[in-house]
Amino acid sequence: MSPVEKNDEFLPERLGTYRLVRLINRGGMAEVYEARRESIAGVAPKVAIKVIDPKRAKDKSFRQLFINEAQVSSNLRHQNVVQIQDFDESNGYFFLVMEYVEGFNLHQLIFLARKYGIPIAQHLIAEVGRQICDGLHHAHCANTPDGRPLGLVHRDIKPSNVMINPQGVIKVFDFGVSSA
Repeated sequence: MSPVEKNDEFLPERLGTYRLVRLINRGGMAEVYEARRESIAGVAPKVAIKVIDPKRAKDKSFRQLFINEAQVSSNLRHQNVVQIQDFDESNGYFFLVMEYVEGFNLHQLIFLARKYGIPIAQHLIAEVGRQICDGLHHAHCANTPDGRPLGLVHRDIKPSNVMINPQGVIKVFDFGVSSA
């Protein structure tokens, strides 16, 4: 089994039923990978897996924050919010499995538009804002499975936490520092 490079350490090629394909993004507390959930008959849907830094997983308070993110995010079902599919632990690695969104984050698109001098039309900016607000409104109004309001506030909405897929659908993600 060949390892997948991760900072100065190595992640196994597999986490449970998921095969890691490539690193998508690296943050201070976790890394996000493109992965495949492998099952019978060659069915292997593409997913994104957020893996908590193993050093941080030993910290009970940080581990609890990651668990809280999974619990809160799993209550959100909206076209403008990245969907949570699974949460698990394998060989000491805690990980959150999410819908894989093809496309770019808003930070990347703004950078490319500036780099190549491409103006972004005001109606497109308004539509992006509308979809972000729709996703955030859903999160704020969401309930727990037993009907209690979450009262969720994202607290880290920024261009790098907003994806745009090829069909123009905006997806808000990373509710890790949200307040419920």
